[in-house]
Amino acid sequence: MSFKSINPFTGECYCEIPYFTQGEIRKILFDQKQKLANLSFQELRNRRAFISNLSRELELHKDNLSILITREMGKPILQSQAEVDKCIALCRYFGEEIAIEEILNSRSYHSKVVFEPMGRILLIMPWNFPLWQVIRCAIPILLAGNSIFLKHAEQVPQIAIFIEKLFHKAGFPIHCFTNLFLSHRDVKKMISSRQVQGVCLTGGLFAGRSIAKSCGDVMIPYVLELGGSDPSVVWNDIDEMDHVVQQILHSRFLNNGQSCIATKRLYIHQEIIDKFIEKLIFELSNLKSGYGEEESNFFSCLAREELKDKLSFQVQNLVSRGAEKIFQYKNSDGDASFSPMLLKISKSSSAVVDEELFGPVLCIQEVNHFDQAIHLSNSSKFGLGASIFTKNESLIDQFIHGIESGMVSVNRMMASDWSVPFGGIKNSGFGRELGVEGFFTFMHMKTIIR
Repeated sequence: MSFKSINPFTGECYCEIPYFTQGEIRKILFDQKQKLANLSFQELRNRRAFISNLSRELELHKDNLSILITREMGKPILQSQAEVDKCIALCRYFGEEIAIEEILNSRSYHSKVVFEPMGRILLIMPWNFPLWQVIRCAIPILLAGNSIFLKHAEQVPQIAIFIEKLFHKAGFPIHCFTNLFLSHRDVKKMISSRQVQGVCLTGGLFAGRSIAKSCGDVMIPYVLELGGSDPSVVWNDIDEMDHVVQQILHSRFLNNGQSCIATKRLYIHQEIIDKFIEKLIFELSNLKSGYGEEESNFFSCLAREELKDKLSFQVQNLVSRGAEKIFQYKNSDGDASFSPMLLKISKSSSAVVDEELFGPVLCIQEVNHFDQAIHLSNSSKFGLGASIFTKNESLIDQFIHGIESGMVSVNRMMASDWSVPFGGIKNSGFGRELGVEGFFTFMHMKTIIR
């Protein structure tokens, strides 16, 4: 078995990298331990400097990184460039702006609290945002003084190699960031052998349960971000429908619909649903699709052909249960291409709320009362993010306090922000990345009383 770099649009195979052998894994673990890779031996200002250096390396290699992202997982090139830009901004925030020192130095007369890094943290990362997911997890963890093992998705080995090189170019000690080509079995072995002191996973529910069990067996902390079926509610008092349509369109269809915090369920007030759908169809119809490296294309393809097959099966299942296809985009070329579509749901369906449709499919349902909108939104086993579009402050407050999700967005699409914690509840996982909370996630708190 191996990691394979395959262009999902053309089918071209760029390279194939076999899993590390047991001997290679043991040598890497031994070398890192011998070289005392833990960044706790560096002052905080040095860690900040490494992160600032990384922002400059990302800027310098932006074009190459963007092309590599597009070629390995298929997203349109402008969206790949935006992903790199977001990583640069995050590094600048943690390298230069966030006021960590004030928190670390807080103390009282008789006692104080100190924070110490846990050690070696294993990142298990997905393919859909192959650079952003790694950077957003790694930077707060490294700033805290930990070192990192990266087990990236098997579809993006070239990106994994590139990322490791950038960290080393930025000045991070050579064994503070190590890329590992591991099988799922070897991941479990590494955790059970106590070679890592924490795990951060972004992936599916099955993977999350497996990692949680492995970490629980050896009593180490973990953060799980397991995706979602995010709802958006659009009420009948919105002033700028065109703006809301654009927000929903970009939330659902950016990255070819392969985003955990995308709006996957849309609940629209009955008074405006027909007009809203009409505008949404018009905007979708005018977007271009094709090879990801062409800048004019908004759609390209899914990351793998089997993802297209799974999504097609899910759509057929919904249609068999009464969902209506009200729009299907023109067919695109490419082995893993999937035609974006809108489905109108006439009644609640467990397949809509409890399965994550990881691709360009938006499910729309009419609602009459606000309580109904909240009830339908909360009917999912997921609870990552949710958004509300209305100018009624009372409804906004009701939504914020009534919705079962880790994050809420008001009058804008849900998006991750490096300055605030990111994460969900229920089957969307638990624990938080980013913000000050992300910095402290993998640190020991030690209380000293004198």
